[in-house]
Amino acid sequence: MENLAEKTEELLQPILAGGSLFVVDIEIKGSGNRPVINIYLDNEKGGVDVDECAKISNELSVVLEAHELVGENYVLNVSSPGLDRPLKDIRQFRKNVGRKVSVSYNSDEGPKTIPGTFTNFNDEVLTVEKENGEPVEISYSTVTHAKVFPAW
Repeated sequence: MENLAEKTEELLQPILAGGSLFVVDIEIKGSGNRPVINIYLDNEKGGVDVDECAKISNELSVVLEAHELVGENYVLNVSSPGLDRPLKDIRQFRKNVGRKVSVSYNSDEGPKTIPGTFTNFNDEVLTVEKENGEPVEISYSTVTHAKVFPAW
């Protein structure tokens, strides 16, 4: 199934080329006669709308079938990652500065998790300000999980 995810992403790249959308994750569920392909896209300049997802889904379906990667019986879901999915791509970190987050990372003392406000990111180090105002600098390479909290 990982091969299908890799090949799907390879075929998706030309469809996304020239725009601000990028692939965050591709999940393949099920197997055999009816695989479910979940594609999560994000946008460097804002959100992802339903029309964009539908357009990409239609274009990708044609390409998947032309390359005979899947039979006629499959499910293709194209959507934004949503609030419940962790940040995975460096571009997601860039666009979420200023938001409330929880970041898990590996420190010299072992694994740590810090909730707070994501105040800065320079592609190597991110800064999370704890509730008491103390800034914590975290090397991007040590981050194991990062999630944005919704703002109401």
